[in-house]
Amino acid sequence: MIKATIFDLNGIFLQSPKLSDRFEKDFGVPVATFLPKLSEIMDKVYFSWQTGFVKPDSQAWELVLKENDLKPEDCVYFDDQEKNLKAAESVGIKSFIFTNEAELEKTVKDLL
Repeated sequence: MIKATIFDLNGIFLQSPKLSDRFEKDFGVPVATFLPKLSEIMDKVYFSWQTGFVKPDSQAWELVLKENDLKPEDCVYFDDQEKNLKAAESVGIKSFIFTNEAELEKTVKDLL
């Protein structure tokens, strides 16, 4: 049973070469203003600059699993970069390439 869906932020929800450089320009608000809004729609939000783990370091996913008492088989992961999918799969998380919203929705429905 899927208990958690993990998304990469930049490349799926945002399109930005370097998130920290473009956040205020793209959204007109400082990063600190926007982060609480993400927390309103997500159960938990992890940012590499806060955790110290940058993908594709497998510790990024291990932290999420540990802090949320999840097993890898309880999770699915979506990212737009193959190297990150492979890293998530190396810790046992089923992973999918993000291509567009319709495909994402179909994949999630198929998993339920």
